[in-house]
Amino acid sequence: MERKEILMQVDQGGLALPERDFYLNKTISEDKILSAYLTYMTDVFTLLGAPNQTETRRKMEEVILFETELANITTPEEDRRDDTKLYHKMTLANLSHNYPHIKWVHLVNHLLSVVELNVAPTENVVVYAPEYLTALDAMLAKYQKTDEGKQ
Repeated sequence: MERKEILMQVDQGGLALPERDFYLNKTISEDKILSAYLTYMTDVFTLLGAPNQTETRRKMEEVILFETELANITTPEEDRRDDTKLYHKMTLANLSHNYPHIKWVHLVNHLLSVVELNVAPTENVVVYAPEYLTALDAMLAKYQKTDEGKQ
């Protein structure tokens, strides 16, 4: 069978907790769910061999703060019902140009390598969350300037 076209889709990612509202307008110290989530993550990493529980807890707090930032840029489901507003077709090259903090062509080719496919920058992709990707790209730029982001 001859390959005619690969049409890839890029959309906003999910979060670890079931809904974005679990993160919004809450603090870890005041919210039971976030507090339990922090304890759970700290316990799991400790069981996996993290040497210092205090340091592990601090790092897991940073993870929750990062997830909270992601929740804040995620488009709510009720705003994602109109497909005509969501459907943005572009090439991988355009995707790379518009959102440069992810190496899109490299990422896609790495993901497709398990099925022995390789795509060119001219391949089409449908972006369902351009506002999310704009905000994510800005987040990545900010984090890449930190010591943790450079690791």
